[in-house]
Amino acid sequence: MKRHVTLLGTMTVPFAFLGCDAVDPAAIVNERTDELLAHNVAAEHTGVRAKLLIPFDEAAAQLPEGIAVDKWGNIYISIAPLGKLWKVKAGSRVPEVFGAVPGIDGAAGDVGLLGLEVDAHGNVYAGASSSNPDANGVWKFDRKTGAASKIAGSEAIGFPNDVTFDKHGNLYITDSALGAIWRVPKHGALEPWLVGDENLAGTGILNLGIPVGANGIEYRRGVLYVANTEKALVVKVPINKGGTPGPSSVFVSYPFVEV
Repeated sequence: MKRHVTLLGTMTVPFAFLGCDAVDPAAIVNERTDELLAHNVAAEHTGVRAKLLIPFDEAAAQLPEGIAVDKWGNIYISIAPLGKLWKVKAGSRVPEVFGAVPGIDGAAGDVGLLGLEVDAHGNVYAGASSSNPDANGVWKFDRKTGAASKIAGSEAIGFPNDVTFDKHGNLYITDSALGAIWRVPKHGALEPWLVGDENLAGTGILNLGIPVGANGIEYRRGVLYVANTEKALVVKVPINKGGTPGPSSVFVSYPFVEV
C-alpha cells in the first residue's frame, strides 16, 4: 500500500497532469512558487502545512513524478524524463540513484518513468512511457541492487502509467492512452484486464496528441480506484471473486472542471 509523502519540487504542467497520483484540480498549485507560498497554499486548502523534503533541479530535468514508500521507510521517486529511480533511505533526506530504465529519452519527448509501487518483498515496480519499445512498459527494480527488468510483453501497453497491487499480489497497470487496465497475475503473464470502459477513456482535451484517461490507480478492500485525468473522475472498479472486473462506476466527479 502506498503511503503519501509531500515533495515540493519544480515540475512542468504536462508531468503534473500525467502523474501517477490523483490530484484534486481545485488544489493544483503552481509548483514554481517559492517554498513559503507553497506552505501557505497547503495550509489554506488542507489545514496542514507542507514541508519541503527534497529540492529538485528543473534545469537538469529532475522532474519528480511517482512516489512510493516501502515497509522499512525508504522513499522511492521516479525522475520522469531521465528514466531514473531515486531512493531516499529511511531517516535521510539525501537522494541517490537506485535504478534506471535504459532507452528513455526525455529530450525526444518521452514522458518517461511514472507511477511506482512496492511489492510485499520490497521490489519496486514502475510504469514507463517511451516511443522506444525497448523502454516502454512495466519495470521491476530489485529491492537489493536496483537492477531493472521489464515484464514480458509490457511494451504492448500504449501508455503505461501507474501501478498497484491487490492483496493477493496481482499487479494492475493503467494504460492512459487506451483508457484501460492491464493485469499481471501473481503467477501469470501480462493480460488486458479492463478495456473499452467509457469511464476510463480519455477525451483528448489536453491536446497532447493522445487521450489521457486512466491514470492514478489504488487498491483497497477488493476495489480499484482509478483517476481519469481528462474526464476529471475517480472511477471505482470492483474485483470479482474470480478475478474479473466488475462494472465500473463514478466514485467522485468534479462538475466545476470543464471537460
